[in-house]
Amino acid sequence: MEPPMHTPRATGRRVLLAAGALLALALAALIVAMVVRASRGTSTRVDGALRATATRLLPALTARGRLPISDSTLNSYKAWVYDTEFALVRAVQRSVPRDQFVQVQLSDPSTAPPQIQALGEPGRPVVRLDSATVQSVTQSHSPTYTTLQQGGQRLRVYVLAVPTPAALQPAGATGLLEVVAPL
Repeated sequence: MEPPMHTPRATGRRVLLAAGALLALALAALIVAMVVRASRGTSTRVDGALRATATRLLPALTARGRLPISDSTLNSYKAWVYDTEFALVRAVQRSVPRDQFVQVQLSDPSTAPPQIQALGEPGRPVVRLDSATVQSVTQSHSPTYTTLQQGGQRLRVYVLAVPTPAALQPAGATGLLEVVAPL
């Protein structure tokens, strides 16, 4: 028995199918590359805008009003919260673009019960950072970016340490500034 012979028509169809498959793969790869490039550009622009807002806000948050109180008690912590909240309200009106919002998280683990205060803009969601991010920034004092999924929305967050008043440093008090942009 002789091997079947391929007709020119059948061979032409195979070549066309192979060429079509290669074209489809090339088109899919091009689309993926464009999406990745566009998302990188968006992250870069968003990240730069978040960092710029934090740079404008941080000096206002570190200026002291009722502090320093010369002890490391809950009264000093409350004074820090009051000063920070007052400064935040004033600074947000001048320094935060409409497509962003900010939150400040202050904590004092030395009190019973430990105090954690989240200060933010009215009508904005409270951002819940994972403990690894909080610990990393508070220990290293190095800012970081993170992307969260919260309440059905993706959020890009720039997190940096707020300097702790000297009176509260022995108590282990910490502060974080979180500048947030919905994606």
